[in-house]
Amino acid sequence: MMIGWIETLLDFDFDVVHIPGILNKLPDMLSRLYPPLQDSYKLVEDNVPSKLNNRNKKRVIAKRKKYSRDKIINVLATKLVETKNECTDYMTPPEEERDAILRETHSFGHYGYQAIVRGIHSRGMHWTNIYDEAKSIVSSCNECQKHNISKRGYHPLTNVMANRPFDHISIDLAGPLPVTDEGYLFLLVVTDICTKYVVIRALKNKQSDTIAKQLISIFGDYGFPRIIQSDNGTEFRNALMTSLSKNLGIDRRYSTAYHPQGNGSAEAS
Repeated sequence: MMIGWIETLLDFDFDVVHIPGILNKLPDMLSRLYPPLQDSYKLVEDNVPSKLNNRNKKRVIAKRKKYSRDKIINVLATKLVETKNECTDYMTPPEEERDAILRETHSFGHYGYQAIVRGIHSRGMHWTNIYDEAKSIVSSCNECQKHNISKRGYHPLTNVMANRPFDHISIDLAGPLPVTDEGYLFLLVVTDICTKYVVIRALKNKQSDTIAKQLISIFGDYGFPRIIQSDNGTEFRNALMTSLSKNLGIDRRYSTAYHPQGNGSAEAS
């Protein structure tokens, strides 16, 4: 099969040019799309009518009888919708089943909340706050948030770049550790992204002024970095560190909360 493609390509005169994904958004996005769920879409549109046919009505009546026997929560509610002198019976399912119904309907094609509600209505069901619950399902769906780029834009993962030693460093704290005879309790870990060289300084506390003094000492030995990345700990993200970075022209970057992998170099060290 590959030979056939090679023969086809040889008929054309072209140059292969690399374009980064961030500059080639549409093709790069299309190459990551999940397979279209055409069969499921057809199931929703064609096989589930907007009005209840006889078979579905019998199914609804059977479920209504089943639910009506539950005298504790009284789960049955009937909503009549007048449409061309016809009426549609809506059944209210038990509260504990609603989340599963919403997720099942959403999984047919990962459509928006209005499509979810229409799909549930077409199955003869309705309940209070169904629209709000459908919105919650869509907003909490990882697949929808990952592939719906129309509002938020496309932001692919990028590598951390460092062009020279001590150009980009990662800092973190280790501790509290067993107290030494001199009273040291923490370790300041500074990792050079370019060379993976690690500098360690012992600290008696993790106050911002203590860390700032040690960083200035390290900068005197190795030079001033262009970028410093750290977690969001208060010992790193405070007025003193912000002022120090601003005066030295250092770009500060922070990893996301509860995600230590974002500052992996220092964490691993």
